[in-house]
Amino acid sequence: MGFVGTDNNGDAIHVQIPRRAVNIHRPFILEDSLYVLSGFRVTMPQIRFIAMNRS
Repeated sequence: MGFVGTDNNGDAIHVQIPRRAVNIHRPFILEDSLYVLSGFRVTMPQIRFIAMNRS
């Protein structure tokens, strides 16, 4: 699952959640809901062509 989220500064970040984790938590994931994610790791993107604003 991939989506755009915001960090503590309000900046947009691209988030990818592994399929295994999504399947475990799918019953609790609702579209248009707000979630706080913790215990994650920052890695290099695994997909190409992520749209972003350049400053």
